[in-house]
Amino acid sequence: MRDLAILFLGAFAPDCPGGRNAATSTAGVLFQTNFLDALVESDLPTPEVRCYYPVASFPKHRSLFCFAKSDLLPNGIRVRSLAHINFGALKIVTLGISSAWATFVWGIRNRGRDRVLVSYNLNAPPAYFVGPVCRLLGIKFVPFIGDIYVPGEVTKDTWLRRVEFAAQRRAIPRADGLLVCNKAIIEDFSPTSDYLLIEGGVKESFVASFGSQTHSPPGFHIVFAGQLTELNGVKLLLDAMKLIGDSDVRVTVMGGGSLSHLVQEAADRDSRISFLGLVPVERVMEEYATADLLVNLRATAFQTHRYVFPSKVVECLATGVPLLSTKTGHVESEFGEFVFLLDEQTSQTLAAKIIEIKGMRTEDRLSIGMSAQKHVLRNKTWEAQVRKIERYLRTCVFEGEVAA
Repeated sequence: MRDLAILFLGAFAPDCPGGRNAATSTAGVLFQTNFLDALVESDLPTPEVRCYYPVASFPKHRSLFCFAKSDLLPNGIRVRSLAHINFGALKIVTLGISSAWATFVWGIRNRGRDRVLVSYNLNAPPAYFVGPVCRLLGIKFVPFIGDIYVPGEVTKDTWLRRVEFAAQRRAIPRADGLLVCNKAIIEDFSPTSDYLLIEGGVKESFVASFGSQTHSPPGFHIVFAGQLTELNGVKLLLDAMKLIGDSDVRVTVMGGGSLSHLVQEAADRDSRISFLGLVPVERVMEEYATADLLVNLRATAFQTHRYVFPSKVVECLATGVPLLSTKTGHVESEFGEFVFLLDEQTSQTLAAKIIEIKGMRTEDRLSIGMSAQKHVLRNKTWEAQVRKIERYLRTCVFEGEVAA
């Protein structure tokens, strides 16, 4: 592989006034910024970054026209936003045109080098617009695919969502390489494609910050953090708490979403439930450190669950706090020995499992959590993930070898 140039096409706003809002995915922001931090610290060249700054569409957001602007990340990377018309289908089309133009200009400027475009997902900005530009200029197109939503499940079943879903399906087999969060994306959309499984990661410094287990207050403290939606199973947790009569069991819920009102109502009725709403990442980490059990209750009844993977699984395992999870994605095959698995997604089964885990000896629970933390430190830090990506780019994308 010759001198390498990387263009990263993302969907996040730097921490600046107006940069964080209801349209921002905290997990998505952490995924992208931690990846970029690891790139800066690796042997790979520092990427150029073009981003869609997520905002609600006009008139929910005051701006009809979102103009390009430039911001500097703490790691020294300069991010330039993608200009677009912030309304309906025009938003997708104009973001696509901006992405294609940015790719064209960058590709011409870096001709003579091995060029790779890494995009975060395929829908916002719509990376399928850049495929023709990449093929025209000989740029390798390697998307991270962290989620694909089936219309009518988590998202509305509209003509725009159907077109978007079809465009993503069409773009996947045409990519030069694939970084996916879930093997089912390959199985269903491009079974002959080579790929690298990257379900998320944490920084080594994050793992180190949980080096010594913090003692939790009296009782059995369960922590749920994430989008409060049917897909993430928060209602299942609330229903299970109705069946648990143990006053020592308490739950802290953090996040925002369509089911926020249900969580607030449950907290008003049951003093064992605390609802903190949307809180800074630092507060989430504080709650993790005082937890006896973390939960990932991603529902598997939706077709969408095959095309997503909760990146917070890796985050939770990195804390050393025991995790109870549904069998979503490859949780069982990849992490089964490090987590408590929920066999059935019913409130009765969940309540029984929580009581079972609470009844274990503390040292036995912590042993599982610490084993999980060691596994993450060896294999799932962003530093380790970027080394895998570098090998994948060099041996598979540019030299055409088959990934191990």
